Amino acid sequence: MNLLPKDLPRHLSQQLLPIYLISGDEPLLAQEAGDAIRQHGKDAGREHQLFHVGMRFEWGDFDVAAGNLGLFATQRLLELRFEKKPDASAIRRLQAWAQSPPEGDMLLVRCPKLDPAAARTAWYKAIDGAGAVLRLWPLKPAELGQWLRQRLQNAKLSLSDDALQLLISRTEGNLVAAAQAVTKLQLINSGEKIELKTVELAIADNAQTDVFQLADAALTGDAKRCLALMNRLRATRADPHRLLWVLSRELETLSAIQYDSNALDRVWSRRQPLMQRCGQRLSPSRISRLLRRAHRIDRAIQGDQQISPWDELGRLLVEFCGLPLARV
Repeated sequence: MNLLPKDLPRHLSQQLLPIYLISGDEPLLAQEAGDAIRQHGKDAGREHQLFHVGMRFEWGDFDVAAGNLGLFATQRLLELRFEKKPDASAIRRLQAWAQSPPEGDMLLVRCPKLDPAAARTAWYKAIDGAGAVLRLWPLKPAELGQWLRQRLQNAKLSLSDDALQLLISRTEGNLVAAAQAVTKLQLINSGEKIELKTVELAIADNAQTDVFQLADAALTGDAKRCLALMNRLRATRADPHRLLWVLSRELETLSAIQYDSNALDRVWSRRQPLMQRCGQRLSPSRISRLLRRAHRIDRAIQGDQQISPWDELGRLLVEFCGLPLARV
Protein backbone atom coordinates (compact mmCIF):
# COMPACT_ATOMS: atom_id res chain seq x y z
CA MET A 1 0.00 0.00 0.00
CA ASN A 2 1.30 3.41 -0.94
CA LEU A 3 0.36 6.19 1.47
CA LEU A 4 0.63 9.97 1.24
CA PRO A 5 1.55 11.88 4.43
CA LYS A 6 -1.84 13.59 4.45
CA ASP A 7 -3.61 10.21 4.43
CA LEU A 8 -1.54 8.70 7.24
CA PRO A 9 -3.60 9.98 10.24
CA ARG A 10 -6.85 8.56 8.85
CA HIS A 11 -5.14 5.26 7.98
CA LEU A 12 -3.64 4.86 11.46
CA SER A 13 -6.98 5.56 13.10
CA GLN A 14 -8.44 2.60 11.20
CA GLN A 15 -5.69 -0.04 11.29
CA LEU A 16 -2.05 -0.83 12.08
CA LEU A 17 -0.07 -2.87 9.56
CA PRO A 18 2.87 -5.19 10.37
CA ILE A 19 5.44 -3.11 8.48
CA TYR A 20 5.86 0.53 7.41
CA LEU A 21 8.60 1.90 5.16
CA ILE A 22 9.31 5.65 5.22
CA SER A 23 11.66 6.73 2.43
CA GLY A 24 12.76 10.27 1.64
CA ASP A 25 15.19 13.10 2.34
CA GLU A 26 12.66 15.55 3.80
CA PRO A 27 13.55 15.20 7.52
CA LEU A 28 10.51 16.91 9.02
CA LEU A 29 7.98 14.89 7.01
CA ALA A 30 9.84 11.67 7.82
CA GLN A 31 10.10 12.54 11.51
CA GLU A 32 6.43 13.42 11.84
CA ALA A 33 5.27 10.34 9.93
CA GLY A 34 7.44 8.19 12.19
CA ASP A 35 6.12 9.98 15.29
CA ALA A 36 2.54 9.26 14.24
CA ILE A 37 3.20 5.54 13.67
CA ARG A 38 5.10 5.21 16.95
CA GLN A 39 2.35 6.97 18.89
CA HIS A 40 -0.38 4.75 17.49
CA GLY A 41 1.77 1.70 18.20
CA LYS A 42 2.24 2.88 21.78
CA ASP A 43 -1.48 3.56 22.18
CA ALA A 44 -2.11 -0.01 21.03
CA GLY A 45 0.20 -1.35 23.75
CA ARG A 46 3.33 -2.02 21.71
CA GLU A 47 6.76 -1.48 23.28
CA HIS A 48 9.14 0.50 21.07
CA GLN A 49 12.71 -0.61 20.40
CA LEU A 50 14.96 1.48 18.16
CA PHE A 51 17.96 0.32 16.10
CA HIS A 52 20.24 2.85 14.33
CA VAL A 53 21.68 1.09 11.28
CA GLY A 54 25.04 2.67 10.52
CA MET A 55 28.46 1.61 9.31
CA ARG A 56 29.28 -0.50 12.40
CA PHE A 57 25.81 -1.84 13.05
CA GLU A 58 25.66 -5.50 14.14
CA TRP A 59 22.52 -7.29 13.00
CA GLY A 60 22.78 -9.78 15.85
CA ASP A 61 20.92 -7.52 18.31
CA PHE A 62 18.06 -7.02 15.87
CA ASP A 63 17.91 -10.75 15.03
CA VAL A 64 17.69 -11.63 18.71
CA ALA A 65 14.94 -9.07 19.30
CA ALA A 66 13.01 -10.16 16.22
CA GLY A 67 13.38 -13.84 17.07
CA ASN A 68 12.31 -13.38 20.67
CA LEU A 69 9.14 -11.44 20.00
CA GLY A 70 6.95 -14.49 20.43
CA LEU A 71 8.32 -15.07 23.95
CA PHE A 72 7.00 -11.79 25.31
CA ALA A 73 3.43 -11.18 26.39
CA THR A 74 3.74 -7.55 25.32
CA GLN A 75 3.80 -6.88 21.59
CA ARG A 76 6.54 -4.66 20.17
CA LEU A 77 7.23 -2.08 17.54
CA LEU A 78 10.79 -2.48 16.27
CA GLU A 79 12.25 0.49 14.39
CA LEU A 80 15.19 0.46 11.97
CA ARG A 81 16.67 3.85 11.05
CA PHE A 82 19.11 3.58 8.16
CA GLU A 83 21.88 6.13 7.58
CA LYS A 84 22.16 4.82 3.99
CA LYS A 85 19.96 2.73 1.72
CA PRO A 86 19.43 -0.85 2.93
CA ASP A 87 22.17 -3.25 1.82
CA ALA A 88 21.83 -6.97 1.01
CA SER A 89 21.84 -8.02 4.69
CA ALA A 90 19.10 -5.54 5.53
CA ILE A 91 17.05 -6.41 2.47
CA ARG A 92 16.97 -10.10 3.42
CA ARG A 93 15.61 -9.27 6.86
CA LEU A 94 13.05 -6.76 5.62
CA GLN A 95 11.75 -9.18 3.01
CA ALA A 96 11.56 -12.04 5.52
CA TRP A 97 9.58 -9.90 7.97
CA ALA A 98 7.18 -8.69 5.26
CA GLN A 99 6.60 -12.23 3.97
CA SER A 100 5.99 -13.70 7.42
CA PRO A 101 5.30 -10.93 9.96
CA PRO A 102 5.03 -11.98 13.62
CA GLU A 103 1.41 -11.74 14.70
CA GLY A 104 0.58 -8.46 16.39
CA ASP A 105 4.07 -7.00 16.08
CA MET A 106 5.22 -4.11 13.87
CA LEU A 107 8.38 -3.04 12.06
CA LEU A 108 8.99 0.61 11.20
CA VAL A 109 11.73 1.24 8.62
CA ARG A 110 13.11 4.69 7.85
CA CYS A 111 15.73 5.20 5.15
CA PRO A 112 16.99 7.84 2.68
CA LYS A 113 15.23 8.36 -0.64
CA LEU A 114 15.04 5.22 -2.75
CA ASP A 115 15.46 5.41 -6.51
CA PRO A 116 12.51 4.47 -8.78
CA ALA A 117 14.08 1.08 -9.58
CA ALA A 118 13.61 0.02 -5.94
CA ALA A 119 9.85 -0.20 -6.47
CA ARG A 120 10.43 -3.12 -8.85
CA THR A 121 12.45 -5.23 -6.39
CA ALA A 122 11.07 -8.25 -4.54
CA TRP A 123 11.75 -6.85 -1.06
CA TYR A 124 9.99 -3.55 -1.82
CA LYS A 125 6.99 -5.37 -3.29
CA ALA A 126 6.85 -7.61 -0.20
CA ILE A 127 6.66 -4.56 2.08
CA ASP A 128 4.13 -2.89 -0.20
CA GLY A 129 1.97 -6.02 -0.09
CA ALA A 130 2.10 -6.66 3.65
CA GLY A 131 2.30 -3.09 4.91
CA ALA A 132 2.54 0.50 3.73
CA VAL A 133 5.16 2.62 1.98
CA LEU A 134 5.46 6.40 2.39
CA ARG A 135 7.74 7.93 -0.23
CA LEU A 136 8.31 11.52 0.82
CA TRP A 137 9.20 14.19 -1.73
CA PRO A 138 10.19 17.84 -1.14
CA LEU A 139 7.13 20.05 -1.36
CA LYS A 140 6.66 22.22 -4.43
CA PRO A 141 5.97 25.96 -3.84
CA ALA A 142 2.22 25.54 -4.32
CA GLU A 143 2.20 22.52 -2.01
CA LEU A 144 4.16 24.41 0.64
CA GLY A 145 1.43 27.05 0.77
CA GLN A 146 -1.23 24.41 1.29
CA TRP A 147 0.93 22.59 3.86
CA LEU A 148 1.53 25.82 5.79
CA ARG A 149 -2.14 26.81 5.73
CA GLN A 150 -3.10 23.41 7.16
CA ARG A 151 -0.42 23.65 9.84
CA LEU A 152 -1.53 27.16 10.79
CA GLN A 153 -5.15 25.99 10.91
CA ASN A 154 -4.19 23.09 13.19
CA ALA A 155 -2.39 25.62 15.42
CA LYS A 156 -5.50 27.84 15.37
CA LEU A 157 -3.57 30.73 13.85
CA SER A 158 -4.87 33.27 11.33
CA LEU A 159 -2.45 35.32 9.18
CA SER A 160 -3.02 38.28 6.92
CA ASP A 161 -2.33 37.63 3.22
CA ASP A 162 0.95 39.60 3.33
CA ALA A 163 2.10 37.78 6.45
CA LEU A 164 1.35 34.39 4.93
CA GLN A 165 3.16 35.23 1.69
CA LEU A 166 6.23 36.37 3.63
CA LEU A 167 6.23 33.16 5.66
CA ILE A 168 6.00 31.06 2.48
CA SER A 169 8.72 33.07 0.73
CA ARG A 170 11.19 32.93 3.62
CA THR A 171 10.74 29.25 4.48
CA GLU A 172 10.36 27.73 1.00
CA GLY A 173 12.54 24.64 0.74
CA ASN A 174 12.98 24.40 4.53
CA LEU A 175 10.04 22.75 6.26
CA VAL A 176 11.87 22.68 9.59
CA ALA A 177 12.16 26.48 9.52
CA ALA A 178 8.49 26.75 8.56
CA ALA A 179 7.41 24.50 11.42
CA GLN A 180 9.61 26.43 13.88
CA ALA A 181 8.07 29.69 12.70
CA VAL A 182 4.55 28.36 13.30
CA THR A 183 5.58 27.28 16.81
CA LYS A 184 7.00 30.75 17.53
CA LEU A 185 3.79 32.35 16.26
CA GLN A 186 1.79 30.16 18.62
CA LEU A 187 3.86 31.40 21.55
CA ILE A 188 3.42 35.09 20.73
CA ASN A 189 -0.13 34.93 19.38
CA SER A 190 -2.58 37.23 21.14
CA GLY A 191 -5.64 35.64 19.56
CA GLU A 192 -5.96 38.22 16.79
CA LYS A 193 -5.05 37.96 13.11
CA ILE A 194 -1.25 37.95 12.75
CA GLU A 195 0.17 40.75 10.64
CA LEU A 196 3.37 41.09 8.60
CA LYS A 197 5.50 42.62 11.37
CA THR A 198 4.81 39.75 13.75
CA VAL A 199 5.89 37.18 11.16
CA GLU A 200 9.08 39.17 10.50
CA LEU A 201 9.90 38.89 14.21
CA ALA A 202 9.12 35.17 14.29
CA ILE A 203 11.50 34.35 11.43
CA ALA A 204 14.27 36.74 12.44
CA ASP A 205 17.00 34.09 12.75
CA ASN A 206 20.30 35.87 12.05
CA ALA A 207 21.75 33.40 9.53
CA GLN A 208 18.41 32.93 7.81
CA THR A 209 17.86 36.69 7.64
CA ASP A 210 21.36 37.29 6.25
CA VAL A 211 20.71 34.83 3.41
CA PHE A 212 17.57 36.63 2.26
CA GLN A 213 19.12 40.08 2.77
CA LEU A 214 22.02 38.92 0.61
CA ALA A 215 19.64 37.75 -2.13
CA ASP A 216 17.88 41.13 -2.08
CA ALA A 217 21.23 42.92 -2.24
CA ALA A 218 22.16 40.83 -5.31
CA LEU A 219 18.88 41.76 -6.99
CA THR A 220 19.55 45.45 -6.37
CA GLY A 221 23.17 45.15 -7.60
CA ASP A 222 24.84 46.06 -4.28
CA ALA A 223 28.05 44.03 -4.61
CA LYS A 224 29.71 45.51 -1.52
CA ARG A 225 26.82 44.52 0.74
CA CYS A 226 26.58 41.10 -0.90
CA LEU A 227 30.19 40.25 -0.18
CA ALA A 228 29.99 41.60 3.38
CA LEU A 229 26.95 39.42 4.12
CA MET A 230 28.54 36.42 2.42
CA ASN A 231 31.70 36.76 4.49
CA ARG A 232 29.60 37.01 7.66
CA LEU A 233 27.74 33.82 6.73
CA ARG A 234 31.01 32.08 5.92
CA ALA A 235 32.51 33.11 9.26
CA THR A 236 29.53 31.64 11.13
CA ARG A 237 29.90 28.34 9.21
CA ALA A 238 26.54 28.75 7.49
CA ASP A 239 25.49 26.11 4.97
CA PRO A 240 26.62 27.32 1.50
CA HIS A 241 24.01 25.07 -0.10
CA ARG A 242 21.20 27.09 1.53
CA LEU A 243 22.63 30.32 0.11
CA LEU A 244 23.11 28.75 -3.31
CA TRP A 245 19.53 27.44 -3.27
CA VAL A 246 18.10 30.91 -2.58
CA LEU A 247 20.26 32.59 -5.26
CA SER A 248 19.44 29.88 -7.82
CA ARG A 249 15.74 30.32 -7.12
CA GLU A 250 16.00 34.06 -7.80
CA LEU A 251 17.90 33.43 -11.04
CA GLU A 252 15.40 30.84 -12.23
CA THR A 253 12.57 33.27 -11.48
CA LEU A 254 14.33 36.05 -13.41
CA SER A 255 14.87 33.72 -16.35
CA ALA A 256 11.21 32.68 -16.35
CA ILE A 257 10.03 36.32 -16.25
CA GLN A 258 12.22 37.28 -19.21
CA TYR A 259 10.66 34.56 -21.35
CA ASP A 260 7.11 34.82 -19.98
CA SER A 261 5.83 38.04 -18.41
CA ASN A 262 3.02 36.08 -16.72
CA ALA A 263 5.65 34.42 -14.53
CA LEU A 264 5.86 37.69 -12.57
CA ASP A 265 2.39 36.98 -11.20
CA ARG A 266 3.82 34.06 -9.24
CA VAL A 267 6.16 36.42 -7.34
CA TRP A 268 5.04 37.92 -4.03
CA SER A 269 3.55 41.34 -4.89
CA ARG A 270 5.95 43.24 -2.61
CA ARG A 271 8.96 41.79 -4.48
CA GLN A 272 7.68 42.23 -8.02
CA PRO A 273 9.25 45.72 -8.54
CA LEU A 274 12.61 44.41 -7.30
CA MET A 275 12.50 41.47 -9.73
CA GLN A 276 11.43 43.73 -12.61
CA ARG A 277 14.31 46.17 -12.09
CA CYS A 278 16.84 43.35 -11.85
CA GLY A 279 15.42 41.73 -14.98
CA GLN A 280 15.96 44.99 -16.85
CA ARG A 281 19.55 45.19 -15.58
CA LEU A 282 20.60 41.61 -16.39
CA SER A 283 20.51 40.23 -19.92
CA PRO A 284 19.17 36.72 -20.64
CA SER A 285 22.68 35.59 -21.60
CA ARG A 286 24.11 36.80 -18.26
CA ILE A 287 21.36 35.01 -16.33
CA SER A 288 22.08 31.80 -18.26
CA ARG A 289 25.78 32.19 -17.45
CA LEU A 290 24.96 32.72 -13.77
CA LEU A 291 22.82 29.58 -13.69
CA ARG A 292 25.70 27.59 -15.20
CA ARG A 293 28.01 29.00 -12.51
CA ALA A 294 25.45 28.00 -9.86
CA HIS A 295 25.54 24.45 -11.20
CA ARG A 296 29.34 24.50 -10.91
CA ILE A 297 29.05 25.63 -7.28
CA ASP A 298 26.62 22.82 -6.55
CA ARG A 299 29.23 20.34 -7.78
CA ALA A 300 31.80 21.97 -5.50
CA ILE A 301 29.50 21.65 -2.48
CA GLN A 302 28.98 17.99 -3.31
CA GLY A 303 32.68 17.30 -3.13
CA ASP A 304 34.58 18.59 -6.18
CA GLN A 305 37.81 19.40 -4.35
CA GLN A 306 39.15 21.53 -7.21
CA ILE A 307 36.57 24.24 -6.58
CA SER A 308 36.01 26.33 -3.43
CA PRO A 309 32.25 26.78 -2.93
CA TRP A 310 32.63 30.07 -1.08
CA ASP A 311 35.08 31.53 -3.60
CA GLU A 312 32.72 30.58 -6.42
CA LEU A 313 29.78 32.07 -4.54
CA GLY A 314 31.72 35.33 -4.34
CA ARG A 315 32.25 35.32 -8.10
CA LEU A 316 28.58 34.49 -8.65
CA LEU A 317 27.50 37.43 -6.51
CA VAL A 318 29.82 39.90 -8.20
CA GLU A 319 28.55 38.90 -11.63
CA PHE A 320 24.96 38.86 -10.32
CA CYS A 321 25.47 42.50 -9.35
CA GLY A 322 26.54 43.33 -12.90
CA LEU A 323 30.25 43.80 -12.29
CA PRO A 324 33.01 42.19 -14.40
CA LEU A 325 34.83 39.35 -12.63
CA ALA A 326 38.13 41.17 -13.00
CA ARG A 327 36.96 43.40 -10.17
CA VAL A 328 36.47 40.50 -7.67
